[in-house]
Amino acid sequence: MSRETLSGGERNVFDAALAYSMRPDCPVIIEAAEIDGPHLQALMEHLAQTDDLRAIILTWYDNVAVPEGWNIVRTAA
Repeated sequence: MSRETLSGGERNVFDAALAYSMRPDCPVIIEAAEIDGPHLQALMEHLAQTDDLRAIILTWYDNVAVPEGWNIVRTAA
């Protein structure tokens, strides 16, 4: 599988994972507009189990259950 065969949402997660593997001391930024609510929630739950991971997830989904340990910042257009 190559990066070119990934969907937009898969590519966003892949890019963040690749960046983290190269620089684990830097925060991971995931642009998650292409990730639907259930998959976004699963991604957040998975990331919450990773030790010492700092992540920023940008999304427009408002109805996702937020796992413990996450801080939410909401902005209005």
